[in-house]
Amino acid sequence: MYPQDIRASLGVKMLRSIFEQFVQESPVSVMARGLMERVFAPERMDKLFETHAKVQYQQELLFSSQVDLMSLVVCGIQKSVHAAYKARATNLIVSTTALYKKLCGVELSVSQALVRHLPVNKYPAVCVNIATTTRDLV
Repeated sequence: MYPQDIRASLGVKMLRSIFEQFVQESPVSVMARGLMERVFAPERMDKLFETHAKVQYQQELLFSSQVDLMSLVVCGIQKSVHAAYKARATNLIVSTTALYKKLCGVELSVSQALVRHLPVNKYPAVCVNIATTTRDLV
């Protein structure tokens, strides 16, 4: 085994043990995060937008960035869109005015596609279980 293979193997084992601790102590958090990362993956969100947008376009502000900002607000991590914008400002090259215009202009067809894309439509039992367990923890 080469030294880099040993380091990689140790890294995987270390991550596995850290991950196992989270699974043991907070399995709902791990499930919810995994589900959200998969459902709201930037590539998926941008493809959804490209497929369903009729008038709107993406240039400096991708649809996935809008979803990311809104998820911070919806999940209660940030108190407002403006706070989420400030928290992610280093990754964004648009003004707050441009952001608000984009958010206000999301086409109905894109919103409908996003709702159809959500896992609650495909895996309702999993989503209800996560939501119920999470609510009970709070």
